[in-house]
Amino acid sequence: MVLRYRLFLWGICGFSLISCSEPDNLTDNDFDNEENEENVGDKDVRIFMSVPSIFTESRASISEELVEPGKPLPLRWDDGDRIRMLVGEDSINMSVCDFELKDIDNSGTAHFEYSGRNIFTDYYCGVYPATDISLSGSFAFSVPLDGSISQSADDDSRHLSNYRVMFTPYIENKSADNELANVTFKHLTSLVVFNIENNSGKDLFVKSIKLKAECAKPVFHSKASFNLFTSEYFLSETDMSDSFKLSFSGDGLNLKDGVIGRGYMPLIPSDNFDGATVLIEAELADGKIVKSIVPSSVIDELKNFQAGTYFMMNIIFNNEGITVGSEFESWEDGGAIEVPLNLVSG
Repeated sequence: MVLRYRLFLWGICGFSLISCSEPDNLTDNDFDNEENEENVGDKDVRIFMSVPSIFTESRASISEELVEPGKPLPLRWDDGDRIRMLVGEDSINMSVCDFELKDIDNSGTAHFEYSGRNIFTDYYCGVYPATDISLSGSFAFSVPLDGSISQSADDDSRHLSNYRVMFTPYIENKSADNELANVTFKHLTSLVVFNIENNSGKDLFVKSIKLKAECAKPVFHSKASFNLFTSEYFLSETDMSDSFKLSFSGDGLNLKDGVIGRGYMPLIPSDNFDGATVLIEAELADGKIVKSIVPSSVIDELKNFQAGTYFMMNIIFNNEGITVGSEFESWEDGGAIEVPLNLVSG
């Protein structure tokens, strides 16, 4: 199945003094373009890229302390981040290079650097995080659904760096110099933000949070591929599940009574689960499973998870057995629902 998505634009990055080199690893369909680059020269160069702080929506992870429902997610770059670019004379003669994050200055600007052989910079596109990519513009990526994505601490989104895939569309910019201008980053995944509130009257350790859709067939994809030149999005139909799970490492997420914690789960866009019964399940450190049904009215409006969007789920542990309530705002700005979990009934 081939699905085409109009992806939500998350920001425009300013780039400066860019060039690149060929990769060490190419697929069988790749080719050697050294002969086409003889007039460029083989001398080693240092290449720099700066991303101003004003373009916060295009960053890799999240500034957790600034997350608010109904507002764009305030994102950031993390240590170890790399961007992989295809750059060349034209769409046929292109090479692959990586830009590594070197530092973030006091103004919040991220500085990337690459050292390598000079090359034409008339055409370019790229992907974050750096992943295997062919010179035809195709790359594959995966987002595990089985709980192997693990968050290390409360309100810590560093684990997103490996899974919040972004791409820069194919751009022509014949400026005759080493500057890549007008680059835009777009997300290829969705994001679920779990706000986990403990009103149970006792301290809790939460090991995992799972969302399960009881449909006729699985709706969540764990593998996909994308082509930078054609913008074609391919979702694998053989690697699917009826649920996804976010785990918390160690003893689990430690929630004191009256405290709200936060978890982050990236997702490849899902199929439509309009009308399905959707459950939220939480596993505690003592092995107990507590669950609740997400209101059908919310699911009918939600329909599916889409690339470039995020959604907030407010999960409330309590001992009152209250009726599940819901609240849903516009998807792009961040929707929100509340799902109480009754520890008494289990």
